[in-house]
Amino acid sequence: MSMERHYVPYPLYWDDAPIDLSFIFENEKPAGKHGFLKVKGDKLVFEDGTRGRFYGVNFNSALNFPDHEFARITAKRLAKFGLNLVRFHQMDADWCVPNIFYFTRGKRKDNTRSLDPESMDRFDYLVYCLKEQGIYMYLDCLTYRRFRDGDGVKYPEELGFAAKPYCMYDQRMIELQRNTYPSYGTI
Repeated sequence: MSMERHYVPYPLYWDDAPIDLSFIFENEKPAGKHGFLKVKGDKLVFEDGTRGRFYGVNFNSALNFPDHEFARITAKRLAKFGLNLVRFHQMDADWCVPNIFYFTRGKRKDNTRSLDPESMDRFDYLVYCLKEQGIYMYLDCLTYRRFRDGDGVKYPEELGFAAKPYCMYDQRMIELQRNTYPSYGTI
């Protein structure tokens, strides 16, 4: 006796989702329309009283700087999966390019006080696409920033791969983190 099996194909395409759950956060578009997010008791609540609930993913290192078409497609796909939060992590990691300081490998700068315009253009557009889909963002401001001699940090080469935990109490590192970059705002 032979049992014949039938399978239904279930492809998972990179640019689409097999089911569309974007209706879950349809009333959240664009992200931020409910105002500032606060803690009220044990809940997250926006200024207008809307309760904040988040389901998210992590974008790591170079994924934070996609080209514009990929950013648009990715934002729509995340919304279809019912997600409404992206954490941007390791944007400052010099072991991967692009990062906020370099879009491509090249001559190493002697400081970390300027942001790469191409990287920031791609990141800004990604943020725009996510916001339009009702997706909020959590930004890690300092994860793997390696300070350099030109930053005015004492013994930057001895800090190792990342400046944590020194950046929490070293006054120069705190000042560098607060530094405002022309046309980009604060890291």
